[in-house]
Amino acid sequence: MKRKIIGLIFIILGIVGAVVFEKYYVDRPFSIDRFLIYIYIIIFLGLHIMINIKKLWLFIYKKRYLIGVISFVYVVLMGYNGSSVFVYNSIIEPNYSLDKYVPILGEARSIRSDEFLVDTPALLSQYNRNTGFDSKNQALMARDTIVTLYPQLPTRTISVLGNIRLLGFLFLDLNQAYSFYWYLPYFALFFAIFELFMILTKQNKLLSLTGSVMLTFSPSLLWWNSTSFLLYGSLATIFFYHIFKSQKKWQKWLFAILLGWAGASYVMILYPAWMIPYGYLFLILFIYCIILNKKELKKSDFLYLIISIFIMCLILVPTFIGSLDTVTSIMATEYPGARSIKGGYGWPYFYTYFSSLFYSIFEFENPCEFSQYLSFYPIPIILGIIQIVKDKKNNKVNILLIMLTSLALLLSIWSYIPIGIVSKLTLLSMSMPERTQITVSVICVMLIIIWLNNYSNEKVSMKKGIICFIIASLFCLYGINLVNNNLLKNINPNYFTFGKQAFSFIFYVITLTMILLNKKKINILFSIIMILAGIFFFATIQPINKGLDIMSDKPLAKEIQKISTDNSSATWIVMNSPLHLQSYVLANGAKIINSTNYYPNLDLWKKIDPDLSYNEVYNRYAHIVVEATEQKTNFELLGLDLFKLNINQKDICTLGVNYIVSSYPMETLLKNVDEIYNYSNIMIYHLNC
Repeated sequence: MKRKIIGLIFIILGIVGAVVFEKYYVDRPFSIDRFLIYIYIIIFLGLHIMINIKKLWLFIYKKRYLIGVISFVYVVLMGYNGSSVFVYNSIIEPNYSLDKYVPILGEARSIRSDEFLVDTPALLSQYNRNTGFDSKNQALMARDTIVTLYPQLPTRTISVLGNIRLLGFLFLDLNQAYSFYWYLPYFALFFAIFELFMILTKQNKLLSLTGSVMLTFSPSLLWWNSTSFLLYGSLATIFFYHIFKSQKKWQKWLFAILLGWAGASYVMILYPAWMIPYGYLFLILFIYCIILNKKELKKSDFLYLIISIFIMCLILVPTFIGSLDTVTSIMATEYPGARSIKGGYGWPYFYTYFSSLFYSIFEFENPCEFSQYLSFYPIPIILGIIQIVKDKKNNKVNILLIMLTSLALLLSIWSYIPIGIVSKLTLLSMSMPERTQITVSVICVMLIIIWLNNYSNEKVSMKKGIICFIIASLFCLYGINLVNNNLLKNINPNYFTFGKQAFSFIFYVITLTMILLNKKKINILFSIIMILAGIFFFATIQPINKGLDIMSDKPLAKEIQKISTDNSSATWIVMNSPLHLQSYVLANGAKIINSTNYYPNLDLWKKIDPDLSYNEVYNRYAHIVVEATEQKTNFELLGLDLFKLNINQKDICTLGVNYIVSSYPMETLLKNVDEIYNYSNIMIYHLNC
C-alpha cells in the first residue's frame, strides 16, 4: 500500500512538473500531444514504484505483442510521423509561416533530404494524383513511371505485398496512412530483432531487449531511416528457424509462406550496396538455424521451402516483369549501374560511434554518413578471435561465434585493403566500404550480445578489472583521436571539442570496461545504459510530427493543386531554383519533368540531345537543376546523383512545358511567358510556345 501511495504521489508531482515545464521552458506553441507524451512517460515510471519491477516487466514481456499493437494503433490514429517535412516551412514562402505544424518533439532535419525531397513527395504525388493507385504514376518525371518496384509506391497490385508499410495508403486517410508507413517498420523491427536475439541467446530476455534497442534505436539506423534490410532479413531468419522448430504441419505451412513473403520483400528493396553484405549475414544465420535444429531436422522439412520459393515467385515475377524496362534502365546507368568498387578505403568510419552521441544535440553537417551503431568496433571481433582460440584449447566449438567473427573480419579487410577480383566474385564490388561497414557494425553488436550471454563471469579479480580499464582507456583515446583527426576535422575542425571528447571518453571507457569484464551483475548495468542510450537517440534524432498539412496549406501548394486539377495533363518544370522547390511542386500533384529521376528519362532528353552528346551526364539516378540560357542547350554533371540542364527557350518548348515555377523572375530570361502567380519570391508562369 505504501508503494502505491508513493507511486501515485510521484505521478501527480510529475504531471505538475510537466505543466510547469511546458509553460515556462518549451519554446513552441502548446501541444496537447506533447503533454500527453509527458503523462504517458510519467505514468510508466510511476508504475515502477507502485509495482514490483520484476512482476511489471514479466507482465510486459508476456503481453508484449498486445502492448505493441495497441501502441501502434494509437500512434497511427493520432497521425504521428518522424518526417522532416517541416523544413519546407522556412524554405517555401517563409512569409506565410505555418508554425502550428511545428514538430511536437525534436527538430526537422535538413540532412534527411532523401526523405523530404524524394520519398515523401513521391508518396504524396501517388496519393493525390493516382486515386486508383494504378501501377503508373504520370507526375514523376512527367511520364508514365512504373512505381511497383523502383520507386515503390502504393498500388493495387501484388507488388505492394513486398512493402507492407505502403498498405495503409489503400485504406486510411493520408495522415494516418503516412503514420502507418513511417512507424510500422520500427515497431516490426524492434520485435523482430528481439525474437532473433531470443533465438541466438537461447531465451535471455534482458540481453535480447538490449540487442534489439542497440540495433533498432541506433544513430546509424535512425539517421538513415534504413529499417528494411534488417527487418526483412531478421523476419526471414525467424520464419526459417520455425519451419524446422515447429511440430504441427499448419505451423510449418504458415512459416513457409511468411518466409517467402519476407524473402520477396528483401529482394524488392533493390539496393545492392546494403543487400549484398546484409545477405551474407543472414545466410550465416540461416545456416546456424539449421545447426540449432539438427536433432529434430527431417529431410521433409526442406520441402516446405518449395512453398517459400513459390510465394517469392508469386510476388517477384509479376513485379519484375512489369518493371523490366525500369530494371534494364537502372543496370545500364552510369550511376549506380556502372559502379564497381575494389575496396581499400573508408575504414575510419568504423569508429564514428565515438562522435555519434552528439549529432542530434549539436548540429553536424552530415550525421548520416558519419553515424554508427554503438558497436565498439573492433573489440567484439578481437574478443571473438580470442574466445575461439580458447574454445579450441578446451575442445569446444561455438559455430555462431566462429561464423560471425569470420564474416566481420572479412568484410572489415575489404575496407582496409583493395581486393580487386575477389570483390567481383563476392559481389562486394556492387557495394562500397561506407555501406558495408554498417553491416560489420551490426555483426559487432551481435557479437557483444553473444559474448555477454555465453561467456559471463560470476566473479572478476581486481587485477583483471584494472587491466580491462587500462585497455578500454587506451583504446578510447586512440579511437577518439582517429575520428577527430581523420574524419571530423576535415568536415568541421571545431565540432569535436574537448568537452565532447571528454564525455565520449568517459562513456565508452565505462561501457567498454563492462564488456571486457563481462561480469553477470555488471552486465545488467550495461544493458540499462544501452537501453537508456537507445531511448535518447530515438527521442532526439527524428522529430515527432502530426500530419502532413505543411505540404498542402501554403498558398503555392493551393495554386498548384488548383491548376493541376483544372489541367491534369499539363507539364511543369522548375527553373533557376533550389532543389526543394520541384519536390514541393510534385507533392501537390503537378506533372513535373525535373522531379527526382529514379532512372534516366532518355526519350525526353533525346529531344534536345539527339546525338546523345551528354549521355554520360543524364544517364543516371539524378536530381536535376534547370537554368535558362541564351546559349546552346547543354548538361553539366555536378555530382554522382546531380546534374544541371542549361536550357535554351526553344528547347523548353521542345520538351512540351506548359508551366514554369521559379524563385527568380523569368521575364528577363524567357520570352512568351505570362506570370500567373507571385508571392514570397516564388512565381508561376504559363509558357506560350
